[in-house]
Amino acid sequence: MPIKVQINGSSTYNLITFDPVIFEHDMTLQIITDDFSAIKNAFQNIELLEIFNNDNLIGSYSCFNSFSDISLLPNQYNTTENKFCDVMKVTLTKTNIIDQVQRLEEQLNPTVDIDAMSLEEYKNFLQDKNKTALATFLSEQSVIFKEKPYGVSEEDQSEMALNLMQYQALSAAGQEISLEWHSKKSACEPFTVEDFVALTAMIKTFVYPYYQQMQTIKEQIFTSTTKEELKNITIEYVLTETTTPPQESTDQEDTNTEK
Repeated sequence: MPIKVQINGSSTYNLITFDPVIFEHDMTLQIITDDFSAIKNAFQNIELLEIFNNDNLIGSYSCFNSFSDISLLPNQYNTTENKFCDVMKVTLTKTNIIDQVQRLEEQLNPTVDIDAMSLEEYKNFLQDKNKTALATFLSEQSVIFKEKPYGVSEEDQSEMALNLMQYQALSAAGQEISLEWHSKKSACEPFTVEDFVALTAMIKTFVYPYYQQMQTIKEQIFTSTTKEELKNITIEYVLTETTTPPQESTDQEDTNTEK
């Protein structure tokens, strides 16, 4: 199955390749199409960019707003379909920090007319707010592994899962490849599989209680029968003593990152 990009929850295109680590620094997408007009229209006003692999979400980005360049790359080899095809290379542009904060504020505290909503519309609105609140909270947290802080956001988790999947697939195919990841505000560095899995488990352990909280709030929302009940639901994610970001135990056997 091809890797796909979806823009604003609607327009969907196949990608010839996608590497989340490279994408952090080289903000381009190579899309299998020769329809310049369609690509130009789809990427003019970006609010949400999502990447799917086999219909599984592996990346979600809200930091882009448009494109700076679209160019045709003819006769590119498509390894998924074993044939050559034309590709549109789209260079994305990021929103500035003020726009990002404003967009996030609008997501968390949008101006809405609750009285004009139906009960089901209000439920869906609150669940969207619930998911956004969790995503925002996780983006601000980290776990300490080998004395370095690592992100625990949904995007971090998706990219780590994709990295490990690609590493395992290419290794099984006999290719020599380095498994890499990065701490916050740092460049990627090599990881052993054991360390990578240990870090993944640490992140999952930290995130799980908050994911369960999100599910509990979701149940409260969709089992409510009146708007008054919905108004009394609290959507808030805060660190507690039992969910303080974990640190790697100093008693564990030393499994240093590969140099």
